[in-house]
Amino acid sequence: MSLEMKGSSEEAVSIYNNTLGNLMDSDVNQELDARLHEQLARSYLSLGDLKMAEFHVKKSIKINQERCNNFGEALNYRTLGRIYSKFQDLTDATDAFLESLKHLEIAGKEFEKAQIFSDLATLYSSFARYKDAKNYYDKALEVKVEAGDNYGLEFIYSNLGNLNLKVGNFDTALNHFRSSLEIFQQFKDRLNMAKVL
Repeated sequence: MSLEMKGSSEEAVSIYNNTLGNLMDSDVNQELDARLHEQLARSYLSLGDLKMAEFHVKKSIKINQERCNNFGEALNYRTLGRIYSKFQDLTDATDAFLESLKHLEIAGKEFEKAQIFSDLATLYSSFARYKDAKNYYDKALEVKVEAGDNYGLEFIYSNLGNLNLKVGNFDTALNHFRSSLEIFQQFKDRLNMAKVL
């Protein structure tokens, strides 16, 4: 569980920075260093300090590149994509998310691609590029179905429902909401059932 889940992001930033200051130079510490910079990037992102978030994620990327840690880089580029999304920078956010997908491919982490496709869909939807958004949601759906992740499907169906509402496809939206609701009911997820209703 991350420190952000246990308390405030400000407190997490303080703890991560103190830990970074106490690290000695070693291979094990480089891995921890990369993780701490990634966590700092996420903490600063949640605080809205996009410049500090970008600074720390780029530090983590550099360390993960030196260590040939493709999965670490994939996580870093996902965070970078989210930072650029907050900057409303479609091109750089897209590039970062696509870089994340590339590193997930190299690392053999197919399942994690669904989240990146969903991030891309959210990004394109925020720019009213609904056709592109739908294509990315469809790719995320394909990954989830192939992996047999039924629980993850309901969020994609719900997002597809919202997307179809935005473009006036009310019958399609309703079908997606029904699919989402059925899965939420199957998993007895009352909180998310209420959101769909």
